[in-house]
Amino acid sequence: MKTKHEILNAYWTKAGTDDKEYHINVGKSVLINDLEFVLVHIIYRLIIRYIKNQGKTITSQHFNKALDEYTQAIHTQVGIMHDLQHRK
Repeated sequence: MKTKHEILNAYWTKAGTDDKEYHINVGKSVLINDLEFVLVHIIYRLIIRYIKNQGKTITSQHFNKALDEYTQAIHTQVGIMHDLQHRK
């Protein structure tokens, strides 16, 4: 019998008229490798969706361009999150 283990649970709630408050919970006994796999898979699916939403086909050229754009966007957002968490 397969055993189900929760890795990631994410949801948002309304914090105001236009504001959303995001909640992300990682299971207490989750291995880093499992969490990394889930996050990378989510990013992969986002890239595929991004390409399709632009009306393009999934080619190596389109994928690599979208991957570069997502990589830069993630780099920027993680930097902003770090700055907000560690204000001086």
